[in-house]
Amino acid sequence: VLRQAPGDSARWFVAEKSGFIRVFANNASSSSTETFLDISGIVNASGEGGLLGFAFHPDFPLTPEVYVSYTRSGAPLVSYVSRFYSADDGQ
Repeated sequence: VLRQAPGDSARWFVAEKSGFIRVFANNASSSSTETFLDISGIVNASGEGGLLGFAFHPDFPLTPEVYVSYTRSGAPLVSYVSRFYSADDGQ
């Protein structure tokens, strides 16, 4: 999943099956990423599992919440949706 936060055309966010959401600058010369969210310790990324998708709160970053769909480690293959908060208020 690749998306931009509401009102933020300067950055892209990409989900990785392993449980990371990475962020990078929206320019052709961008060659590095930063970790925006790391839930790799609770994600079961085997088979069809993993971090399946994410969405920003419509008022992000004023409401710095991100909703994430994923499969959990140690559980049957069931999708969970959890809300996470950006510690830096979406910056």
